[in-house]
Amino acid sequence: MADQGKSKQQGRTVATAKKSRAVTGHKKSRSGLTGWVAVAAVLIAVGVIVVVSLSGSSDSTSKYTFEKAPASVVDPVTTVPLASFNGATSAPGVPGAPLLPTKGQEILKVKNAVGEALPYVYYDGSEHCPYCAAQRWAIVAALARFGTFSNLGLTTSSAVDVFPSTNTFTFWKAKYVSKYLTFASTENLTNIVSGNSYLPLQKRSAFNTKLVNKYDNPPFVPESLKGGWPYMDFANQVIVPGPTFSPSYLQGMTWQEIADTLKYPQTPVAQQILTAANYLSAAVCAIDGQQPASVCSSSGVRNAAAKIPLK
Repeated sequence: MADQGKSKQQGRTVATAKKSRAVTGHKKSRSGLTGWVAVAAVLIAVGVIVVVSLSGSSDSTSKYTFEKAPASVVDPVTTVPLASFNGATSAPGVPGAPLLPTKGQEILKVKNAVGEALPYVYYDGSEHCPYCAAQRWAIVAALARFGTFSNLGLTTSSAVDVFPSTNTFTFWKAKYVSKYLTFASTENLTNIVSGNSYLPLQKRSAFNTKLVNKYDNPPFVPESLKGGWPYMDFANQVIVPGPTFSPSYLQGMTWQEIADTLKYPQTPVAQQILTAANYLSAAVCAIDGQQPASVCSSSGVRNAAAKIPLK
């Protein structure tokens, strides 16, 4: 599959510093489905668990305005009923990117703000990236099942990329508290064009740079899928090298319309977001000891976990 940054069909007029990853084609050259029980067995059979401290990323621009997401947008995404998640067991093209168990890697734990060492979930993306825009809706819905977001912001993807001006959240300035995991993120660039790229937003920490450089490359990620946004690392146990659903479903919708559609879980947009969120939830359950049981033993998460392909 051609990487999104190399696609002749993307219509991009700005050359970005790092590629956005397309959804189409990510399922190619993967055959067979193996239950998540087998994945969990691989993840449990690790040796010493690494515990490290994390220094946060620093803002690198003062030319960008932060807009806090209103409760009317945040609440429908972070309080999705369990029945709605359980009703989202499949959706066309989900997951767009494979969830790749690493095999043989130590579970990475990182200290949160109060010094607790918990399994580490890292998101690397950019505000201009339309595929990141879609992914954040699923991330927020999924991680809200394990903790609490605060100070989420609103942003849009680039107006000159494919799926232009897709409305979404931003993790820039956001906080997340959980007793199950430590979450960190980097929004590398804004959506403001600057020359042949975009204005920088956050500088990735040296620690997270080492993680990306190692795990966003073979043998953990196929050559055809490496080096783009969005990217997620679940405690060095599961790597997600791309978006779990397509931003095409969100075109022409406001933030409020996207959020409100989750109140109607059988709609196509809700099915995309919630099915994707179940896959991401399954990845969290695999690294945090299957907690909380109300989430990890739910039919929506179990159904998604059973479909995660192994190499």
